[in-house]
Amino acid sequence: MGMLFSGFGLKAQDLHYSQFYYSPMNLNPALAGIFNGDLRFTGNFRNQWAAALVDYTTFSGAFDTRLRFNKKSDNFVNLGILVNFDQAGDLDLGIGQLGLNLGYTLKLNDNNLITPAIQIVGQMRQFSFTSEDVLPDQLEPFNNDNSTDLDLGAGLNWRFQRDERTSVDVGAGLFHLLKPDYSFGNQGAVVEERPMRTSLYAIGSFEVSENTDLKLRGLGQFQRENEVLVGAAAKFYISKQRGKQIAFEAGGTYRLGDAIFPNFTLYYNDLLFGLSYDVNISDFDISTSNKGGPELAVSYIIRRVKPLKQFKNCPIY
Repeated sequence: MGMLFSGFGLKAQDLHYSQFYYSPMNLNPALAGIFNGDLRFTGNFRNQWAAALVDYTTFSGAFDTRLRFNKKSDNFVNLGILVNFDQAGDLDLGIGQLGLNLGYTLKLNDNNLITPAIQIVGQMRQFSFTSEDVLPDQLEPFNNDNSTDLDLGAGLNWRFQRDERTSVDVGAGLFHLLKPDYSFGNQGAVVEERPMRTSLYAIGSFEVSENTDLKLRGLGQFQRENEVLVGAAAKFYISKQRGKQIAFEAGGTYRLGDAIFPNFTLYYNDLLFGLSYDVNISDFDISTSNKGGPELAVSYIIRRVKPLKQFKNCPIY
C-alpha cells in the first residue's frame, strides 16, 4: 500500500500483491468460494522497499467456502472472511481491515458460472508519535492518532471450467464505494477521501499435456495510481499419486513501468506455497538498488469426502 505523509493529510493507496492471483478476495469480492474444494484458507505476506528509507509490510489472511441451502439446486451462496494489515514508515502508519464477502453463484450450464458479490469492511487506521524527531510541526493538525470507518465493495466474476485443470476467471471488483474519510484531524482538517479502486482481471489455467499446465494472468487496477500486470507460468506435475500429489510452477510477471518478478509455487496435495521477488526497474531504483522485496503466499484447501452419488461433473462443486 503506497502511503505518503503530507502536512495536512495522509495520502493512501490500496495494498497490492505481485501474486495477486493468490489473494482472491483483495482482487474481487466475487472470487470468494470460487475454487475446486470445500474450504479454503489463504495467507499473504509482503515486505517492500526495505532497501529504501521507508519500507512497507503487508499481511492478509482469509477463509472462504460455499453454502448450498437447496440440495436440488446447482446454485450456491459464497461466503468469505478477509483480514488485512498494512504498516509503513517512521510513524508506524497502519491500516487494519476486517471484511465479510457474500455472493451468489448461478450455474448457467455445465461449464459456466456467474457470481455477483458484495463486501462489507470495517477499517481502523492509526499512527504513532513515539519518535520525537518526526515532523513535529506538521503533526499539529492531527487531533487523533486513530480513526475507524465502514466501507463497501462489490464485484462480478465469470468462470469457465472444463475440468479441474482447465478454467478461466474474468471479472471486475469495485472497492471503497462509500469513499471513507482517511484524514485524522477534527475541525478544520482537510478531508482525505479514499478513492474508489477498480480491479479488472483475467486468470486462466490450461492443460497443455499430460504433466504440464499453462497459467496466464492479467490485471489492471485503477485508483490514485494505476497498475497493469501481465504474467505467465508453467505448472509441472511431478507425482499424481493420490495422497502424494506434487507439482512445481515457475514463471514471471511484469508490472508495466515498475517491476519484474519471477514467481515460484510448490504444490503438495491441497497445500500451496508461492514465492516471488520484485526487481524494481522504475526511476525509484536509484533508492532501492532494484530491490523491490519478497512476497510469500500460502493456501490450503479442504475437500470433504462425499458419497459417490453426490459428485458433480464440474469439479468446482
